[in-house]
Amino acid sequence: MKPRKFMDVTEAGRLGGLRTLETRGVHHFSVIGRRGQEVMRARHPGQASEWGKHGGRPKKPAQTPMGTLKDGKENADSP
Repeated sequence: MKPRKFMDVTEAGRLGGLRTLETRGVHHFSVIGRRGQEVMRARHPGQASEWGKHGGRPKKPAQTPMGTLKDGKENADSP
């Protein structure tokens, strides 16, 4: 029997995105992107043009699966 291969989060997201593209089409992604932009503008009025000047919205710190930041410090939001 072959050993079971586990996929990581990146691979699962990629496959899920491809499946969504296959079932819903390209138009779906443009619709949800537009809705996300509307919500972002409602939550942060006046900030979109400022972020655009700086190349986009600031990135959130990357996290490891255990809730610690990449530099090893504890994330205050983790349980």
